[in-house]
Order: sequence, then C-alpha cells, then structure tokens
Amino acid sequence: MNSTRPDQPPGADAAFNATRLILLLGLLMCVTFPDIVLGSHAFVYRDAGLFSYPLAYYSRQSIQQGQLPLWNPYSNCGIPFLAQWNTMVLYPFSLIYLLLPMPWSMNYFLLGHVLLAGVGMYFLARRWFGNRFAAMLAGLVFAWNGSSLDILMWPANSAAVGWMPWVVLLSEKAVAQGGRALCWAALAGACQMMSGPPETILCTWLIAGVFCLAQTYKAAGPRVFQTADDAPIWKSAIRQVWKPALQKADSAGSSEGAVARPNLFLTAALRFAALVLWVAALSAAQWLPWLDFVGHGHRSTNFGDARWSLPFWGVANFLVPLFRDRASVQGTLYQPGQEFYSSYYVGILTVALVLIALIKARDRRTLLLALLAFGGLLWACGDAGLILPLLKKIAPWLGLSRYPVKFLVITLFCLPLLAASGLAWLASHAGAPGRRTLLLTGAITALGIGFVLFVSRQFPHPGENWNMTWQSGWTRAVLLLGAVIILFRQCSVPRAARPWLPGFALLILTGADICTHAPRQNPTAPIQAYDALTPPMSIVPKLGQSRAMLRPDVNNMMNHLANPSPLELYLGQRTELFEDCNLLELIPKVDGFFPVYLRRQDRVAQLLSGRESPPHLMEFLGVSQLTSTNKLFTWDAQDHFMPLASIGQKPVFMEDDATLQALASPEFRPREVVYLPAEAHENITATADPQAKIRSSQVTPSSCQFEIEATRPTMLVLAQSWYHCWVAELDGRPATLLRANYAFQSLPVPAGRHQVQLSYKDTLFHIGATVSLLSLLWCVVKLMQRSRIPVD
Repeated sequence: MNSTRPDQPPGADAAFNATRLILLLGLLMCVTFPDIVLGSHAFVYRDAGLFSYPLAYYSRQSIQQGQLPLWNPYSNCGIPFLAQWNTMVLYPFSLIYLLLPMPWSMNYFLLGHVLLAGVGMYFLARRWFGNRFAAMLAGLVFAWNGSSLDILMWPANSAAVGWMPWVVLLSEKAVAQGGRALCWAALAGACQMMSGPPETILCTWLIAGVFCLAQTYKAAGPRVFQTADDAPIWKSAIRQVWKPALQKADSAGSSEGAVARPNLFLTAALRFAALVLWVAALSAAQWLPWLDFVGHGHRSTNFGDARWSLPFWGVANFLVPLFRDRASVQGTLYQPGQEFYSSYYVGILTVALVLIALIKARDRRTLLLALLAFGGLLWACGDAGLILPLLKKIAPWLGLSRYPVKFLVITLFCLPLLAASGLAWLASHAGAPGRRTLLLTGAITALGIGFVLFVSRQFPHPGENWNMTWQSGWTRAVLLLGAVIILFRQCSVPRAARPWLPGFALLILTGADICTHAPRQNPTAPIQAYDALTPPMSIVPKLGQSRAMLRPDVNNMMNHLANPSPLELYLGQRTELFEDCNLLELIPKVDGFFPVYLRRQDRVAQLLSGRESPPHLMEFLGVSQLTSTNKLFTWDAQDHFMPLASIGQKPVFMEDDATLQALASPEFRPREVVYLPAEAHENITATADPQAKIRSSQVTPSSCQFEIEATRPTMLVLAQSWYHCWVAELDGRPATLLRANYAFQSLPVPAGRHQVQLSYKDTLFHIGATVSLLSLLWCVVKLMQRSRIPVD
C-alpha cells in the first residue's frame, strides 16, 4: 500500500478527486442515456416497466392518499406489499419519486445511485491504496460496468449496489474507531437494508466482515491476546466499543510503566456485533414484516435451483463481452441459460490491471480481494461451482434464493478494487519494472482475447454469431492497446512530474469501452408509455367488485412477445395487464409478479395455470374480464362472477388437500358452500342462509366494512387471500377470522343485522417501526456528542 496520504497527493494525482469522478460519470450518462437525462424517455424494458415502475407507482399513490402500502389488494387476490423485498416503501431516498413527478424522478433516482456507487468506491479505494488516480478508476468501473447498467431496470438492486462500498468503508472505520463512526456505518447499513435485495445485502456484509477481520489482525500483530493487568478482558473490550478510538499502549518499554493493549480481536468483534445489531434495529420496520411474510410464503429451503447460473465459459465474457451471446428482438444480448445479467463486463483495462495486482501487489488485502472475486465466480456458477451446495449444507436458508448468478456481485465489487491495486502499484514503480510488468500483463490479456476468438471460431456455440464475437474481440484489443500505450508513457515519467491529461484520457477510454461493449442494455421509450391507459374492456373491474385475469396461454404468449419498438411492446403489455401493469390502473387482478407469494395462494394460482382454468373457481374469485382467445390485446366479459364478499354459504369441513381438489372440481358451488379447515368444525354452528344479504360494503386497500343481515347464523365469505395480519370485528367486538376455500377468508356471523369490519394490522411492522425510530433517535444523539478521545 502506498504510504502517501490521500489528502496530500503528489503531482497530477491531486487532479483525480470525487468531484471530477461525478462529472465524468455525468458525461457518460449524457452520452449513453441522453433521453433519460433530458427527461423525455423512461426505462420500460423487462422488469423496469413490468415490475419496478408499477410498484413505485402504487407506493406513490398510497402515500399521496395518506396510507402506508402494507397490503396490495390489486394483485394475487391480495398480497403483502411492504413486506416484499424490492418494494422500497421505507427506503429513505424513495422520497425522490414518491414526492416528485414520475417518471423522470425515477430516472434521476436510478442515475443518482450510480453516482453514489462511484463516489463510495472512490473513497474506499483511496483509503485502501492511497492513490487518487487508482481510486477514480475503481469508482468509474464499479459504477459504470455492464452489470450496473443492466440493473437500472431494478431500482432496489441499484440502490443496494450503490450502498455497498459505503457499508464496507464505514464498517471498517467503525470497527477501528468506534464512537460516532459506528453511527455513520449503522446509517449506511440501514439504508441498504431498507432497499431490500437480500443477496446483495448478504454479500455486502460478507465482504465487510472479511476486511474488518483482516484490518483487526493487521492492527493487533503478535500482541493479540495481551490485556491490561488491572481490568478484565471483557470489561476492557466492552468499554472500547463505545469509544471513538482505540487506546494506545505506552511504548516506553519498561514493564512497570507499560499499559497493555486490550484484546483487539474481542474489541473488534464486539464493535462489529454492535454495528450489526444497530443496523438490524434501524431497519427492523422492514425486515420483521419480511421475515414474517417469508415464513408464510411459497419459498422453502429447497426453492433455489441451478436456473440462471453463470456458465463456466462465462468468464470469457470479461475479455470478449459478446462471446456466445444471443440477440433479442429488442437488440439486447443474453447468455444462453442465463438471462439475469445482459452483461457483467468491467472493461478490458480492468482485466489487465487485475493481473498486475495478482502478479506484483500481493499484499494481504489484494489476496483477500482475489479470493473473494474467485469465490464469487464459483458461487455464481451454482451447483457446478461446488461452493453453493456446500454453503446450503451449512446455512440451509440460502436455498430461499433463486438465480445463483446474483452472487456474481461479490466478484463485480472486488474487480475494480483489484484494478485499483494494480494501478497503484504501477504508479509507485515508474521506470523499467513498471513498463515490463505492463507489457507482460497486456500481452497476456491480448492472448486471452485471441484464445476466446479462436474457441468461438473453431468451436461455435449453437446460435452464436461469429461476426458479432469477432467485432467485440478486436475492438477490445484495440482499446487495450490504447490503454497500454497511455500507461506505458506514464510509467516513463516520474510520479511527481506526470501530467494529469493522459490519466483522464485513460479514464475516458475506459468509459468508452464500457459504453460500446454491447448494444443498449436498457431500451427506453417516451414517457408517454406511462400515461393513463384504459384496457379495452366492457366494464373495468373495481376493487371489491370484480377482477381481471389473463388466460394461461395468453400469459405464456406474453412472456415471449417481442417487438422492435419498446413503446409498442410496452403498451401492448399494459393493455393485457401483464405482470404488475395492473397497478398502474389500479385494476384488481387474479395474478401478479412478485418475489414471494403466499404459500396457499400460490397453490390456488397453480390450479388456474392449467390448460383449462376451473370455471367455478374463477367465478368465486370474481373474474369479470378474461383475455380473449381469438384476438390479442382484447378482453371478453364474463357473466358469472361473484363480488369480493358474499354471504349465506353452508360450511363444509375438509382437509386442505381435499379442499384444493374440490376447488378445481366442476361440482364446486361457491355461492352455496364454503370449505373450512376440518379443525374448525367444533367451533362453528353456522349453516346455509339463502335469505342473507350484504346491504352495503366499503372496501379500501387496508380495510373492508360490511353491513350484513341474516335470518340464521351463517358465513360471510371473502375472496381475499388469507393472511394472519387481517383481523375482524363484529359490531365493534373482536371476531374470529377463518381461513376458507383453502386460501381465502370467512367469518361466522349470527342472525340479525350487524356491522362487520376487517382491518389489516401488521403488529410486527409496528413493533419494528418503534424499534427503528428509537434506534434512529439514539443515533442522532450519538452523532451530536463530541468525541472525547482523538481519532488517529
């Protein structure tokens, strides 16, 4: 590690600061997404328009109406909303699009997190390697690579990745210093936790833990277990957690006057544990409902599989980014069998600098980065990489995660830092040693490109476009040559005398490499794509009245629908209410697209996904509009459908498996019978009442109110997903809400006229919100206090 302090850079190194990095990233944004920067277009491709924007829109609508979106009644017959990961209801910076006009506010939300990622990586690399030029390259590559451009379709992923370097940087400071450094680290960690993506969060804390441990080991040296003679080790260590800096031992050398150092490992462990607990407390309002929902969700420890794993040959895409890629109608490219990332290319210069770091800069930090990067690659390979099966045996809950390629984020975090390590080594080794190493690694990288092209030519993959691969390869070789020439020239000049202009030329060349390595990864469309749109329906379903439903064959067709015009494609998807597009019009729908579904609701949805959906089940669910079988983008009205609430059914008690079969049976009569769990038989005295009626009803996203009248004890049935957070009141007194028809709700009501109210009350959310607010208050108090012990 270079000994030069970051605040006293020599020569041209002073020109490479965070402000200029922001300007460079802004320039790349204007070149790559001029329509996004100007606000005339918006991201609509894939999940950007089908998932991310509709969820943000629903959050915005709910907040503006004075409601916190805990529940979503418009999808999947009702499903928890805030408890989903990726909805970002509680993420602080969601206020950007919750308060400002969309869609341009969402565009700036995304681009703002690109800047956040770059600046965070800049400061982390500057702290680690003491070279601003290397830090600026690391910030550029981390913020502007194939993966960071691809995940712009997922605001939650962009936010989580944006906070990664800040969490690692501030965690390291917190473990070393304690005090207010713990507060800042906790706030950064909580922001990332509120963003939602569990895989990215897990990888972030894995990296942070590794480097905090490494830092502590380096600081402790051979005196790891030495403690003060006049204080127990645990007491000394706990006291150190809340101090802003470690107390230094007296180095006088005499045994009588020496003050022994407290156990640094125990101190660091307690500080790290305190940090994790503080982050958990600050974000409790998010993760407590999430854990509760996952416990009732359709995912299990065996849910994850090898689908969308990184192929072993995918490593070649770091050298030739279009190797074996296939083009879609929209022009975007994907690897066969892996369609999560359209690219994860980090630049050809990055690869060459990583080789320099591995060959020359082999300090403890560089080796750890290399091991983590390699481990991330193996993890992303799924079962074939061997790491994931081993980790699942150690931590079975990892089986909840799908798509192993997501864990490539570890590698994508480490590679820019390794490149910074290599560039910092070059900067401190001017002359022949630096030039020889540069030429060697440049030649190895060029040979790697040649080998990939040879394999592509001699052993083509089915569907591979050789001309596309060849163009990608020779273009990377030319860019590599240009970068090597610039660096070779820089290595010939003493560090203090180096001009700053070639360095910026190298950074611009790297940015151009990223911008041109693939066709536009996130196609955009005019902002009119998100204007109000009424599907061609005879009667548009309303909340509490009826629902829309896509036929299974139409839904499958929409999954493979293609159009070279992003605008026309998206408007067609909206017309069909595909995935979550129904949230843009607040039209209730039977299905939806979310990471987690309620377990029982998911099994009911499987009954509807067959070739022929059970007609009486559709009647119970209130399907009034069904996609046409004769013409795409049209809807057929359905005559037989029930409203959300009905009354008077006869209770029939059955086991769950038998109930599922009964729902799919042609003999199911939802207006006459309701299926209840067998264990509820002893407590239910209700019977059929054909004369019962619902005199009035009022349904909102978080409550339902009914005035009912019955001549005898009977059942009130709701075609709304059963979830334990829903509570019922009968005439103002608590009542028992039962699970009915396997996955829905029912309530026994006595004879006479009564008022029934159902409310969504998430107790864990309220507990978590209280803990989060108290933790935030404590954090503010700590930040307002001045440190009594100076920070080294």
